[in-house]
Amino acid sequence: MLGSKGEPILPEGIAARFWNICGAIVRDKLQTWITTSNWKNVPTTTKDVLWATLKEKFTFLEGQEDSTRKFAEGLLGRCFRNWRSILNTDYVKKGKNARNNFGRIPLEMWEEFVQQKNTLEAKALSEENTRKDMKATENPHHLGAGGYAAKIAKWRREKEEWMIAAHRNWVLARISVFTSEGKVTFKHPTTMEIYESLEQLAELQKKGLFKLGRERDQVTAAIGTAEHSGRVRGMSSTLPWGKAFQNDQGSYKKWECYKKNLEEKMRAIANARSIANVRYPIDEIQVDTPCRLVATGIAIMAHVFPKEPPPEYSWVQVVTVLDESCELNIPTDEGIEVLGDAMNQYILWHRRDIILNINASPEISRMSQDEPMIQSNVDVE
Repeated sequence: MLGSKGEPILPEGIAARFWNICGAIVRDKLQTWITTSNWKNVPTTTKDVLWATLKEKFTFLEGQEDSTRKFAEGLLGRCFRNWRSILNTDYVKKGKNARNNFGRIPLEMWEEFVQQKNTLEAKALSEENTRKDMKATENPHHLGAGGYAAKIAKWRREKEEWMIAAHRNWVLARISVFTSEGKVTFKHPTTMEIYESLEQLAELQKKGLFKLGRERDQVTAAIGTAEHSGRVRGMSSTLPWGKAFQNDQGSYKKWECYKKNLEEKMRAIANARSIANVRYPIDEIQVDTPCRLVATGIAIMAHVFPKEPPPEYSWVQVVTVLDESCELNIPTDEGIEVLGDAMNQYILWHRRDIILNINASPEISRMSQDEPMIQSNVDVE
């Protein structure tokens, strides 16, 4: 049986077996690709070989291959990244030769891989990833290779629905013990703190004092850090929000979501009574002025347009683009959502992130001396 993303979930144990076989295929078939850091750069022909090998181990029903292959390729890519990390951690850093265990790695390729991992940039990235891993293991789960998908059906049979699903699953994924008084406790103190917060939030929700807001659920509130897009705590590390929160589809429109977040931010600023004193360089100009964002453009005075920009935003005209994939906080009325599509178009950009090209515009008015002015948080070389 397959899940909504094409992942095997039944019979019990199939998810872990699928994961383990994908890992074994990667270690066997990709020994000549270890110097390729990006899974996307592995040729399609090679991925076809991996998929054919996987199909020798499993039988898929008619009509299921496309969705399963998409899931499998994502999992194979994850296994590939994990294996390259293991080669670095268990071999390069310890001065060992991985060719003793993986004999089809060419000698020159292994030497190149060692050189890659010994650069200053690679070491800095490794240290950063290690720091993130240590942070992530403050509340470790014990799910095994199958992840949440392999456990949820079992938990549903074993435990009453005493919490919402994600809340329950997050707790059950951590090893808990019962004290002599019958209370639940955990090995890691931070896990116990989160568990207690979850119980309090569950009670508040019953009383109507805590309202769920899509990814802003009990688990996110208890942990205190925002959920990453493309995963759902207590459900799956690869489940898109759109499928996890299907009852909240209406809130996924970028503009509606943006307006809600902006309203919350504005209320917080208003409560702090700080917005009246905040000024940016763009507040001082009287004429259209060249500027830089992650693009170059012309800052346009608000009176040119029939509608006022939202607070903290200004109109700019995009002239050149440095990062075509950069998403716009506020899509245009024509539906443009990324900078690469906004060439010569008028867009709304946060005033804080607009750097004026003063030398190119001698007509800029004199800056006010009476009110403090905030510097841009965008670094431009």
